[in-house]
Amino acid sequence: MEMQFVPSGNCTIGVDSDEKLIDPNYQLDDALASSRPKLTVFVKEFYIAKYPVTNSEYCDFVIDTGYPVPHIDDPDDPLTAYSWDPVRRTFPPDTDDRPVVLVSWYDALAYCEWAGVRLPTEWEWERAARGDDSRPYPWGDAMETHAYCHHYRDSEIAPNELASDMRPVDAFVNGSSPFGCLDMLGNVEEWCSDWFDAKRYERDTSALHLRIDSPVEERARVVRGCGRFMAEVHIAVRQAEYPWSRNRGVGFRCAKDMS
Repeated sequence: MEMQFVPSGNCTIGVDSDEKLIDPNYQLDDALASSRPKLTVFVKEFYIAKYPVTNSEYCDFVIDTGYPVPHIDDPDDPLTAYSWDPVRRTFPPDTDDRPVVLVSWYDALAYCEWAGVRLPTEWEWERAARGDDSRPYPWGDAMETHAYCHHYRDSEIAPNELASDMRPVDAFVNGSSPFGCLDMLGNVEEWCSDWFDAKRYERDTSALHLRIDSPVEERARVVRGCGRFMAEVHIAVRQAEYPWSRNRGVGFRCAKDMS
């Protein structure tokens, strides 16, 4: 697992009140509604994985531990395209370098424990994606986002695309974040350690850089990074997923404290 060092520093979190993101296909409301107001917070130094965890990496984990593979039992479920073979314990053909999906928050935790790492907090995720400024994308301000990440817009990519339509995690080298992380927008959304709180940015800012270890308002966990099923992308988009859910749009990347 290739890890990138992110130094301690102040980080821009969220967006200004006049910055909006309306996804015409999947968002009825402003996707940045829970990302206001814009804040500057201090984030302690840490390491974060250069890429999301891939099928190949997750396969090492399930083989070594005997952990259940990502699998859909219902043959009529469209998600079977992403399902692993539970007998051979293998992932779908030709997807070794794609992000692993059909993994719950608990599955991601199990992998992290095995690998000696952890999930990033959402503040760490946003700092790793943004660096020291308020850029909307990891690569900067360039709005031709399809040159830098894999996401749906108009008719270019069918919104019901299958597993083979995910891109390799290193496919967009020009989409690198300031700290050298790839695939932080598009492809899959990523589990973070935090419980989701839609009003978190409006609360006391003195401890915003700390992990939240108990529910605030909802029982969902934070996912970050937008995914290939969104028509519009932005670093600050925050979404909620139940920790037991497994779907084709969510994977994860790992983080690690300084020794």
